[in-house]
Amino acid sequence: VRSPRLQKLIRDMAGEGETERRVLGWRALAMLRELETEVDPNALRAMDAAFDQTVARMYSAFEVDEEGIERLRAASKDGTLVLLPSHKSHVDYIILTRLFMHANMPVPLVAAGDNLAFFPLGPILRRGGAFFIRRSFRGDRLYGAVVDAYMRRLIIDGWPLEFFLEGARSRTGKLLPPKLGLLSIVVDAVLGAAESGAGPARRVYFCPISIGYERVVEEREYVRELTGGEKKKEDVRGLVKAAETALGRYGRLNVQFGELLTIDGVMSELGESKGALTPARRRALVTRLAYRVMNEINRVTAITPSALVAAALLTHGKRGISHADLVAACERLARILRGYDARFTPSLIVSLEAWAEAGPESTKPILRHGAIRE
Repeated sequence: VRSPRLQKLIRDMAGEGETERRVLGWRALAMLRELETEVDPNALRAMDAAFDQTVARMYSAFEVDEEGIERLRAASKDGTLVLLPSHKSHVDYIILTRLFMHANMPVPLVAAGDNLAFFPLGPILRRGGAFFIRRSFRGDRLYGAVVDAYMRRLIIDGWPLEFFLEGARSRTGKLLPPKLGLLSIVVDAVLGAAESGAGPARRVYFCPISIGYERVVEEREYVRELTGGEKKKEDVRGLVKAAETALGRYGRLNVQFGELLTIDGVMSELGESKGALTPARRRALVTRLAYRVMNEINRVTAITPSALVAAALLTHGKRGISHADLVAACERLARILRGYDARFTPSLIVSLEAWAEAGPESTKPILRHGAIRE
């Protein structure tokens, strides 16, 4: 609340009136209490145990890019991490926190929509590292300044942050266009600290992450929305229904990490030199960074057995296909994708070494047929 930028805005809004300044100060403090996180190690341990009894049983396996985790661990030793995962399910909120806990790394603070702040879910998530931001704060200059001050404080203190560039969950599996609001605040905070000499000299790494599912727990709700139904507001009733999904089976969950990006790296791509940037150039920097992140998420998204089979079926011109022809089509697609250095999930076992030895024209099978059946 003592942030110079926030105090300047309060003075501008209040004018000469001391009472008005005091009232705006109390409003800013109330907004801060509304959004801030309250990380509790005991709550994190309890949530981890609850995860083992619920979410972990919903998925047959968790396939994680271990090399990517080690890159983040090395980067976190001399820098601050800003995690930017894809967003397809509410499970996204908790999977990275669990991965960081089990890797003995500081858990990220997660920006969540205030639609999830309802009781009892809100207090639980808040103690697990979530902070709640309104979906839109256009026209409310004070709230925007409070969010800006809070994010700057977290960046200066070196907390790992996590938020979703897409802004909302994708209903189709494809990435949504990036929303630049929070990213712009983070970039301004980093540039502001560098220009003023305030804050740590630690680098800030932007980490694109792909979280992939063979099935998402919200699939029925997504189908209803995509066929014309209205999106339902999250509440206790929805939470109870979500608990019922724990009885289902949703295949494997896969997490892949992309190339770490820095502001200096993106500036060099744009041909910008270090120093103060005009507002237009800052917007260009944020936009370039956002689309570089989205491109990296697409690049590292791993191909699952179900995705490969779906592609083979959708590109088949007839109403039916034999199992042998389906396997052959999947093998052809896998060879093509391998030529583009696509990633494959561990469950889609590909004999890459044998294929490389035989050459791309070889007819030797490269897929385990069991993966196709699954």
